Amino acid sequence: MTAIDELIERVRADPDDVGRYELAWAAARSEAASATRDWADRSGDALARQVAEALPEPGADPIALGRRHAAIAAAHHPLEDVGATASERALRARYREFADREVRPHAEAIHRQNLPIPESIIEGAAELGLFDLSRASHRTMLIATEELSAASLNAAGSLITRPEILVRALRRAGTPEQCERWLPDITSGRRMVAVAVTEPGAGSDVAGLHECTATRLEDGGGWVIEGRKRWAGFSARAELIAVLCRTGPDRHRGLSLFVVEKPRLGGEDFVHAPPEGGRLVGRSIPVLGYRGMRTYDLEFERLRVPAGALVGAEGQGFHLQMEGFSVGRLQTAGRAVGVMQAAVQA
Repeated sequence: MTAIDELIERVRADPDDVGRYELAWAAARSEAASATRDWADRSGDALARQVAEALPEPGADPIALGRRHAAIAAAHHPLEDVGATASERALRARYREFADREVRPHAEAIHRQNLPIPESIIEGAAELGLFDLSRASHRTMLIATEELSAASLNAAGSLITRPEILVRALRRAGTPEQCERWLPDITSGRRMVAVAVTEPGAGSDVAGLHECTATRLEDGGGWVIEGRKRWAGFSARAELIAVLCRTGPDRHRGLSLFVVEKPRLGGEDFVHAPPEGGRLVGRSIPVLGYRGMRTYDLEFERLRVPAGALVGAEGQGFHLQMEGFSVGRLQTAGRAVGVMQAAVQA
C-alpha cells in the first residue's frame, strides 16, 4: 500500500479537514514527481534526470537527499530550455531581453510605492504580440508568462492574462461587428482589459454568482447592470471590462458575458458615469501583490449598456468565461514558475 493509499483509507475512516489537506498535498506531490520524471525521459537531459531521481520518497533519508541536491547544484545549468526547440529558445531570449530592459528596472518601485504600470511596458508587450497569444501554442504562451513574471509578477506577468480571456471569448462567440470593434484595439494594446467575475459572496463557484445582474430593457435598447464585483484588477486603467452577470435563474445557464466600455482613468478610486445612464464606482483594495495593476471592488449602479455589449448568446457566459479561465490557470502556473526561477537565481 502506497502512502497515498494509506491517506485515502484514513480520510475514509475519519474525514477530518487535516486528513483531506494532507491527502491533497500528497496527491499533488505524486503528480509533480510523475510529471518531472516524464519531462526527464522526454528531454534526455542528464541534469533533468538527476532532478527526477532526487525527488523525495516517503521516509527518504534527509541526509542522503541533501547530498543528492548538493550534487545537482554543483552541476547546475539553466533548465528552462531543456527539451525546447530552437524557435522556442529564440522566443525565450527575445522575451527575456524585453523583460530585463523594460520591466525589471521598474519592478521594485512599482511594488513598494504602488505605482501604475508604465505605458512603455504595455507598448512593448503589444509590439511583441503578447496581447494576442490565443492563436499561439500553449508552450509559447507559457514561455512568455515565465519570462515576464521572472522580472515582475504584478507589472508584467499578469498583464497578458486578462486580454487573453476576452480575446478568446470574442473569437469564440463574438459577432463580426464586435470583433471588428474590439479585437484590433485589444491585440495592439490600444485598449486594456479588466475581468470582473468574483463577487463578495461567491468566488470559485462561478456558477453560483448571483449578486451582479443584467436586466434586458423592455424597449430592446440594451441592458441594465446592477450589483457588485470584487478583485477586479486593472479596472481603473482598463478601457474594456468583461463582466459576468446573472441574467436567468438556472445556475450556469443563467450567466451571460458583457463588455463594459469606459475611458482610461487614473488614480486609485474612480467613478464612471456615462451619458446613457447609471454609474460604475471602483474602490481600490489594498493588497500584498499586484500593486501595479491595482485591484478593485466594483459597484454597478444601474449602469446602462447597449444590446451589443452582450458577447455570445444570453446564457452562454459561463462557458465562455470558463474557457478563458482554463488558459488563465495555465498562465498562473507559468507565473509561479517564473517567480520561483527568479528566486533561485537571486
